[in-house]
Amino acid sequence: MAFFQIHFFSDALGLGTSMNVILPLRAYRQIGAEVQVRESCPTLYLLHGLSDDETIWCRRTSIERYAEAYGLAVVMPAGGRSWYTDGIFGNYFTFISEELPRICRNFFPQMSTEREKTFVAGLSMGGYGAFKCALRAPQTFGAAGSLSGAMDIYHPDLGPEHKILFEEGRLCEQDDLFLLSEKLLASDAPKPRLFQWCGTEDFLYQDNLRFRDRMIALEYPDYHFEQSEGDHNWYWWDMKIQAFLKWAF
Repeated sequence: MAFFQIHFFSDALGLGTSMNVILPLRAYRQIGAEVQVRESCPTLYLLHGLSDDETIWCRRTSIERYAEAYGLAVVMPAGGRSWYTDGIFGNYFTFISEELPRICRNFFPQMSTEREKTFVAGLSMGGYGAFKCALRAPQTFGAAGSLSGAMDIYHPDLGPEHKILFEEGRLCEQDDLFLLSEKLLASDAPKPRLFQWCGTEDFLYQDNLRFRDRMIALEYPDYHFEQSEGDHNWYWWDMKIQAFLKWAF
C-alpha cells in the first residue's frame, strides 16, 4: 500500500486543507503484505470524530492493513469540528460529498467512479457525516457505515459548534438523519446500503436505538444494525471498522 499526505485548496471551503490517502500498490517483495490491486479500485471516504483530524484513523487503527485485503483506497479528509455540514464554519458537506470525490479521482484515476464501489464511513461526528452523505448524495455513495454515530442532531451537549449549527433549528430539514431517510425513501433515488453499530455503554446508544427503530419502521432496504458491549473509544472502533469492511464487501 502507498500512503499519501496531500495539502490542497478547496473551492467549497475557500481555503487550503489536507487529507491522508491509502492506495493499493502492487508489490512483489514486501514481506507480510498481500495487496489486492484492481484497475478500478473501490474507495472508502473515512471520516473522523469531533476531537480528531485526518491522521487519527491511521494512528489509532490498522486501517491500512485492513484495506489491503480488499484492494481498497481509503481517503481520510480533515473535517475540523464542522459536523460535515454547510454553515458558518465552511461548506463541509459540499466538500465531502461533491468536491472531494472529484478531486480524488483527478489525483488518482484508478479510484472507481461507480457508486457501488464508493463507500463512506466514520465514527461519532463522522458516523453522522457518513450517513448524511449517503442519504443526501445517494448517487455518489453506494454504502455507508456509522460507528457510535451522533444520529440525533437534537442530542444536547455535543459541543458549541453543534449548538450553533443545529439547536436553533436553522438547518434541520437538510441535516436531520431521520427526515433525510424518509425523504430518500419517498424518492426515486437509489438507496445506499447502511451499516450501523453502537456499544451498549456508549452515551449515544439511545440515539442509535431511536434511529434503528425509525429505519425498521420505514422498512428501509439493506439496513444492517449491530450492537455489542462497548463505549465511545478506539478499542471498539478499530474492531468495528473491520466488521463494516467485511459487510461492505
